[in-house]
Amino acid sequence: EYHAGSGLLTNKDTCNPLNKGGIGEVDIQANVYYFRAYFIYTYDGVTVKSPYSNVFSIGTPSFTASAWAVNDIKKANDYGLVTEKLDAADPKGPITREEFSEIAIRLYEKVTGKAATYDNLTEFSDTKNPEIYKAFKLEIVKGIGGGKFAPDELVTREQIAAMMQRAVKAMKPDADQSTDGAEAFKDEKDISKWALDSVKFMSKQGLLKGANGKF
Repeated sequence: EYHAGSGLLTNKDTCNPLNKGGIGEVDIQANVYYFRAYFIYTYDGVTVKSPYSNVFSIGTPSFTASAWAVNDIKKANDYGLVTEKLDAADPKGPITREEFSEIAIRLYEKVTGKAATYDNLTEFSDTKNPEIYKAFKLEIVKGIGGGKFAPDELVTREQIAAMMQRAVKAMKPDADQSTDGAEAFKDEKDISKWALDSVKFMSKQGLLKGANGKF
């Protein structure tokens, strides 16, 4: 249950998250739920809406990485791929478009040995983060339309596959991008058509894995 602390903001409600199961879904048993909020107010025909808040959680999160991920996280840290934001975050928690952009640029710079650049900070109205603009210039990330990037929006596995494939293209333009021989997932019919090729590429390269035959 949540409620606003101000006397002018008294809305309250009860949240009942649903566990749909699968990778990345809410784990009811863990008793940790992640939210973002915004306020909207209309007066005299004028509506004002605040930006989304940062991600916040309800419950007692565990900052211990899952056993299967420990070695990979250690490697990422050794290679200098863990950003400051992620270093202080719950490894089992969600990740935003902004956070992933920062990771992608860190990866690009480590692999190529080149410093990523940007042209300006005016493309998007909702962010001035240089790392996002570097990723945008390299065509690793895109906006959501209307001159916005939505830096606090959470990314899906599909989106990560697409952005990582673009990162590979930026780092290794001549790399083989074929998906021949890629694993066929049991839930392939549920993967968006625009993301399917990227998912297959990432799976073939061992850069993104499913579980129990599902993506």
